[in-house]
Amino acid sequence: MLIRLMKFNFTLEYTKGINLTVADALSGSPANSTSIDIVQQQLEEDIEIHLVSVRSPWPASDKFLNKIRDKTSSDVQPRCVVKYVQEGWSEFKQDVKLAARNFFPIRDELSYWENILLKGDQCVVPFALREKIHAGHLGVTKCKERARQAVWWPRIAPDICDKVSACHECIKSGHHKEENH
Repeated sequence: MLIRLMKFNFTLEYTKGINLTVADALSGSPANSTSIDIVQQQLEEDIEIHLVSVRSPWPASDKFLNKIRDKTSSDVQPRCVVKYVQEGWSEFKQDVKLAARNFFPIRDELSYWENILLKGDQCVVPFALREKIHAGHLGVTKCKERARQAVWWPRIAPDICDKVSACHECIKSGHHKEENH
């Protein structure tokens, strides 16, 4: 219920009970329609509302999100992780397929929505698309800041440092230097 109420801005005012003429109307016996189906439907609506609120601030174009969807469904690692997210994780890391082991420590933070693998409110970027985060040649600090806004993958920080350190354009402009870390 709280998730459904997140879209509203409330102003609360105290009113003495003596001034509430119909105070007991809402506190009476609840409706008997609390079947499991209704509760399940309400839960699904709450989850959908939450996911929409999480997705709306992503600073990614629909084109890039579609690329993430495509690679998530076609690349081995994200497909493997999605399978665990949907079907459940093994209790022990050594029982998890090698392709998904980097995700085991954060398995409780993972979800799958609209064909995108999520870690909290960040898109998990498939390997083939990870270089895109460096496309602006912004240097280590700015690339990390940009990445934190919407994306995640295992070893994201060291990967960004390595990419910037090896980038000829960043080396020429000085963005690869240690003070930018």
